[in-house]
Amino acid sequence: MQNRLTTFGEVSLEALAAHFGTPLYVYDLARLRRDFSRFQNAFANLEFVAYSLKANPNRWLLKTLADLGAGADAVSGGEVLQALSAGIPAQRIVFAGPAKTPQELDLAARQQIFAIHVENEAEAQYLADHWPGTRVGLRVNPAIDPGTHPKIATGLPESRFGLPLEAVPRLVKTYGSALQIRGLHVHIGSQIRNPRAYLDALDRILPLLKLLPDPEYLDLGGGFGVDYEQDDDPWVEEILQALRPRVEPLGVRILLEPGRSVVARSGILLARVLYLKTMGTRTYALLDAGMTDLVRPALYGVRHRVQVVAAEDRPLRTYTLAGPVCENTDVFAEDLRLPELQPGDLVVFRDTGAYGFSMACNYNLRARPAEVAVDQGRAARIRPREPVGGFLMGEPAELEFVPLNP
Repeated sequence: MQNRLTTFGEVSLEALAAHFGTPLYVYDLARLRRDFSRFQNAFANLEFVAYSLKANPNRWLLKTLADLGAGADAVSGGEVLQALSAGIPAQRIVFAGPAKTPQELDLAARQQIFAIHVENEAEAQYLADHWPGTRVGLRVNPAIDPGTHPKIATGLPESRFGLPLEAVPRLVKTYGSALQIRGLHVHIGSQIRNPRAYLDALDRILPLLKLLPDPEYLDLGGGFGVDYEQDDDPWVEEILQALRPRVEPLGVRILLEPGRSVVARSGILLARVLYLKTMGTRTYALLDAGMTDLVRPALYGVRHRVQVVAAEDRPLRTYTLAGPVCENTDVFAEDLRLPELQPGDLVVFRDTGAYGFSMACNYNLRARPAEVAVDQGRAARIRPREPVGGFLMGEPAELEFVPLNP
C-alpha cells in the first residue's frame, strides 16, 4: 500500500476536509455496493442477505443497500426502526440479541418482521403469552471456539448468546404450538477467516433442524473476517464455497448476516494533525480524532492502515499517532513509518466503515464527527457534525424531585 493518498471515491480528500471539516467519516458508495454484491448470489437457495446494522447503521448507507435488495439483522428496537426508516421491508428483518426488552419484543412482533430470534426461554414465554403465532427462529449456541479474538467470539460454550444445544428439543416441544418456530440461527463470532469454524457449527446444529415442525430457513449469521493490513479478503469466497455443498441440499432457505465484510472497506476516517511533540525517544503526531471517534485500536488493539494526504514526496519518519482524549489508550498506532508530517496535514485511517462511527461516543464531552458519502466524484453529508455541547441540551435547567417513598 502506498503511504500517500489524495482522493477517495474520485473526490479530493483536501476538498472534503475543507468543506466538511475534520474528523470526518467518508464512505464510498460504489465500494459498498461492490462488497455487498459478493453475498447476493452466495447460494442457490438464498432467502436474502440481512446486513448487520451494528456495523454501521447510517440510514443513507442502509438505503443504498436496500436498493440492492438487502434485508437487515437488528439487535435492538432502535435498529429495527432504523431499518424500516431506510426502506427495508419488515419481511426482510431479523431481530436477535441476548437480552431483548419486552418493549423491543412488542415492537418486532407488532411490525411482523421476518423472524424474532429467541435466545432464552423467557423470550419464548413472553411471546407465547403476548404475541401467540409470532414467527420466530431459535438462535443456537454451537459451543465451539471459532478461533477469533475472545472479545468477539459469540459461540463459545460459556458465551451468553443463544440457546444451549440441549435446550432446543424442549423449547420446540413446549412452544411449537404457540409460536411459529420456522428456523434456526447461529452466529459464532466475528473476524473469522477459516471455513472450518462454520462447518463445525453446522455439524452441531443441523440435527436440530429436523426437530422443527415446519422448518423454512437456516440463518448462518455473519462474522466474515476483514484483513486490516491489506485490501483483499479472499477467504470470504472460500467460506461461501465450502458452505455451498452443505447448505444447498437442505431443502430450506438460507440467510446470511454480513456486516463488517460489507461496509468496512467502503469507509475511511479523515483526521488532521494538530501538533508534533517529542517525548524522550518518541515523536507523537497528535490528531483532532481520538478514541471517541475510532475506539477499535484502543479496545481491540487493531491497527488500521494509515496514509498521508500529500501530493509531494517526503522523507519517511517514525511517529506514534495519538488523539486528544485524556487516556493513555488514546493511541492509534505506535512506531509507524510515514512521510514527514507537519501540523495541518491530513491523515487517513483505512477500512473504518464498520464499527467506526457506530461505536463513537461523547467521552470527554467530545462531539461525534460528521459522515459523508461519495459517489462517482460527488459528495453529500449523510450525518451532520454534532455541535460542541449540543448533546447536553437534554439536561434539565432545574431539578424537579418526585416523591417516590412508599
